[in-house]
Order: sequence, then structure tokens, then C-alpha cells
Amino acid sequence: MIIKLTGEFILIADGKTEIELPDVSNIKNLFEALENVYPTGKWSYCCVAVNGTMYQDDWLKTLKENDEVVIMPPIGGG
Repeated sequence: MIIKLTGEFILIADGKTEIELPDVSNIKNLFEALENVYPTGKWSYCCVAVNGTMYQDDWLKTLKENDEVVIMPPIGGG
């Protein structure tokens, strides 16, 4: 699965805007895999868009191999 990174996550991933992660079945697994490769403690606070739909705090959202997944810094606001 190709994961697109934005914002500070590009810096965390050594300047990469896309990374590939195999065997990721849901958002929780995605965060765990990202933390294993790029340990920061910040992954679980990010926003995730899957096929253009935002998911925040929905860690059990199923991911498929052909999904477009974008990782973004937390969105502030009130």
C-alpha cells in the first residue's frame, strides 16, 4: 500500500512524500507500522484520508491494498 505524507510527516520520513507499507489492514495497523519505521509518537494524532474521506479517531477503518491513503498533521479549530 502506498501512503502519501504531508506537512511535518514528510520531514519525519526523511523527506519522502510517499512510502510503501505492506500488510496494513486498518488505520490502527497503519499507525503501528508507521511508528515502527519512523518512531515519533505522533502518528496516532494525525488525520487520515482514505479515498478522499477524512477519518480521525476511527482506528478500525478497514484499508484495502488499492486505497489512496493520505496522512496529514492534526487539524486545529474549534
